[in-house]
Amino acid sequence: MKEGKITIMGEPIPKGSTKSFYIKNLNRVVTTNANANTDAWESFIRLNAQEYLKARPGLFFGKGEALEIKATFHLSKPRSTPKKVLFPVTRPDLDKLERCVGDALNKVLYADDSQIVKWAVEKKYAIGPSMV
Repeated sequence: MKEGKITIMGEPIPKGSTKSFYIKNLNRVVTTNANANTDAWESFIRLNAQEYLKARPGLFFGKGEALEIKATFHLSKPRSTPKKVLFPVTRPDLDKLERCVGDALNKVLYADDSQIVKWAVEKKYAIGPSMV
């Protein structure tokens, strides 16, 4: 079974809610993302993954190959949060962080994000610099 580990430094950005609407005079549906920072964060994830894969060209998951993604999102801890609190029970939502990574790695690490059959994700406060 193929296996790899990518560490991406930076404050994780959630995917945000998407909204679709129909433009009558163009006769098409347009989808927007509620978080303006998502595109930059997804690009950053993609670039890091592409660099990682240069040294591991056989790691790409082709069509039909199932994969599991494990991710830990390390969020900056506000100064007002007590030291004993290890896990953020505030925004961003874990599923939106997960969705952002899944979409960013689409066509980079795997052919299609439908190949993901299992997620093992968590969010916790970072000790030192933030990372995913």
